[in-house]
Amino acid sequence: MLFPIKKNINVGTFRLPNNSVPKFVYKDFKLINKNEFNCPSVGLMNNRMYEMDSMFDIEIKFGLNNNEPYYNYTFNTDIYRDTIKVHEAIGSLICIEYDNNIVTLQFVTDSIIVTDDKDLELILLPPLETPEIEDCKFVSGSFYPYAWLRNLNASYVLSDNSKEGSIKLSMDKPLFTVLFNKPINLKEIKPTNEMFEYHQYMFDIVKYRKKINNIFPFILSKRPKKFL
Repeated sequence: MLFPIKKNINVGTFRLPNNSVPKFVYKDFKLINKNEFNCPSVGLMNNRMYEMDSMFDIEIKFGLNNNEPYYNYTFNTDIYRDTIKVHEAIGSLICIEYDNNIVTLQFVTDSIIVTDDKDLELILLPPLETPEIEDCKFVSGSFYPYAWLRNLNASYVLSDNSKEGSIKLSMDKPLFTVLFNKPINLKEIKPTNEMFEYHQYMFDIVKYRKKINNIFPFILSKRPKKFL
């Protein structure tokens, strides 16, 4: 079929506990594609594209200084107080790395996607409404959430290590776009102990080892047959 009709896949989302981030800061997924044109090609995208807005109005600058990565930020003090708690919350959401001569900054969310469909692919893309950025670019990626319970994040790579990158995020604008290869029914769920336990097998794994594919069969063997 040119425009095959696919059954919606059940997908759940939950947030990992983060004592530094109060719940009112979190943003929900927003469905962004609607077939308002009675077009079959547009309709094929129904229930497949979502966005999530930024948790803060914030400007982040990052770069490389004496071969060490750094970042600084400023945020809207008309909305959030300039207190240690706010800085702790922001600090828990930003991660910077320097590897293979590449500087990468991530604005991490605590949101996890769960599904029992082995073939469901999740693709992270830049937001359709591009944020203000300089000397850096969004890094897209994809994975299969059936086997890999990982945080969703907006990642940026420095374009030129001799320059400083800049990213401006707004609470009323998207942080990233999520595209699924199938239409889904997305709902917020209460995570189970089994979900938390399985997540621990892959938590921060890239900070410890390379060639993750070699250890992936062991990790997958620990997944329960059914989550939802």
